[in-house]
Order: sequence, then C-alpha cells, then structure tokens
Amino acid sequence: LLQSKKSVRFSYRIQRKDGQHILIEDAGQFIEERNGKIASMIGMVKDITKDDQYKKNLQRSENRFRSMANNAVDCIFIKDRDRRYTFVNEAFQKLVGLPKDAILGKTPSEVFGPEQGAVISAVDERSFKGERVNETRPIGVGDAEFYFNTIQNPLSIEDGEVQTIMGIVRDVTSDKLAEKKLAEQKNFIDRIIDSSAVSTWISDERGTAIRTNPACLDFFGAKESEVIGKYNLFRDAVIEKTDFMPTIREVFEKGKSASIIIDYNFAEVDHVDIEAATHKVVNSIFTPILDASGHVTNVIVQTIDLSEIKKKESELQVSKDKLAVIFNNTYDAIIK
Repeated sequence: LLQSKKSVRFSYRIQRKDGQHILIEDAGQFIEERNGKIASMIGMVKDITKDDQYKKNLQRSENRFRSMANNAVDCIFIKDRDRRYTFVNEAFQKLVGLPKDAILGKTPSEVFGPEQGAVISAVDERSFKGERVNETRPIGVGDAEFYFNTIQNPLSIEDGEVQTIMGIVRDVTSDKLAEKKLAEQKNFIDRIIDSSAVSTWISDERGTAIRTNPACLDFFGAKESEVIGKYNLFRDAVIEKTDFMPTIREVFEKGKSASIIIDYNFAEVDHVDIEAATHKVVNSIFTPILDASGHVTNVIVQTIDLSEIKKKESELQVSKDKLAVIFNNTYDAIIK
C-alpha cells in the first residue's frame, strides 16, 4: 500500500472491551512530501455495524420478495420512470416466452410490439401519476389473445414524483371465455323464450316474477311494468282460494314439478293492478330450476288455455245429458 501511494478503505470486525463485536470501516489517504516520499496518512474509522445490519436486512427482504414473486402464479413486474422493466418474475417470463435478460431494460413496446405496447404504456402513465389501476383488458401475446386483470400501484416516490411502479397481472382468459359462453347461452335461451308461442314466465326463489315473454303478457292481458318485480305466486288471491297452494310450495321447497288446472281470473289478484286482465281456464306447469347444491333458484311457469276445451267438454256433457233424457223417455214409452 505504501508503494502504491493509493488511498485505502477496508472493513473488519473487532471486539470492544465490553465484549460487544462491532464492524469497523477504516479509510485512509497517504500524504506525500515534495520529493514523493510518504510523509503521513490521514485516516478515519467509522462504526458501520448498523449500516451493515441494514444492508443485510435489506438483502434478506429482497431475497424473500424475489422468492415469493418467482413462486407466484400471477405475473409480477416493476418498471422505472423510463417505463423500462427492472424486475419480472418467472411467471411473467413464461407468459411472454422470453428470458428475463431479454425483458429487463426494455419498454412494453419493445417486448410486446408497438400496438400492444401503446395500450400498456397508457395504463403505466396513470400509475406514474399516482393512480391505483385495477382493470381487465385483452392483450395480444404472439398470435394469441389473452385477457388480463392488471393491478398497478406506485412503488417508490421521491420529491412527490413516482419513480417506480409495481404491477400484478393475472391471466383471466378462461374466466372471460366462460363469461362469454354463459352470455351466449343466456341470449340463446332468451330468444327461445321470447319466440315461444307458449305463455312463459320465470320467478325468483321467492315466487316473484322476474322474466316474461310476449306470449305470456298477451295471454294474461298484462304489461311488463305491471307484473315484473310485482306479481308474486304466494300472494295470489285466486290460487289461495283453491287447494293448490301446498302443491306450489313443494315446487319451491322440494324442487318437484307440478301441474294444476284452475279457473283463473287475473283481475281478482289484488296485489297487482292489471288494466286489461283476462279470465280463462288454464293449465299451469311449474318447473323448478336447481343450483349445484339442489337449491331452487327459479321456477319456470308455462300456461295453456283450456277455456275452449272446457267449453267443449261442458257442451258435450249437456248433449250427453239431453241424450240420456231422450233415451230414458223413449225406453219408458217402449216399455209401456
């Protein structure tokens, strides 16, 4: 060291008189005379025990973070103020199909391409303005389209300026595709119900009307605004006058289908106001819809008009009665 005439800095551990071990940093600068010989050295000794412990704690914390991040299923990233990736976990690398060395120091446009990069950068700008972002959007990765739920927050702030941001990205593609499929199925069922010529309405688990088709409204002479959310099976005064209410309750409580024939005058249902209510003899069929646990969530009610049939049956019975009278009179006359 004397021959090199360089400044020196090194650290070592010592034991004080009280038995405590501390870490010392020793720094020195050689001072030369005019002839180039070393005349003296200025040195400084500093107790860096706390600084060293802080660094170790910081390193342990960083190691824990990296371990958790790399074992996470979700993609995790950190970007600096230049919008460049400074950390990506293994899930992120797997998603984009690139090693971290090909991602770190790159911007979203360099990793995902200009089009998708512009979308991602727009979200980043919001985070760098201090906004907590939580949204789901489609992103193209290679030739495939994925749906990602992204949560981004400012990570470090200096002098009121966001320096780094951190994001967690979850692949929700399967959920989104399931939602789309469910929506398509619902639309398909809605079209079937609406186009059906059979009067059909659907109740919730409490017997309140939540859906009806045009044929049903025409059948009962009602408007959607008069029945949806208002009409309830268990408050129906017409049904209450009959012996059918226990049968209907079993549909909701035990999940049993039921069919009843009733002389139904909708105008007598006093808990709804139906301007053009009809009066018919009807056959109503109740079909329960059960969830995975066997609980009734809805009931489909389809109704057929039996008025004409009952009228014909009544007329036929009158004819039979007349024939019986004629036959009996004729028989009596023959006997006599």
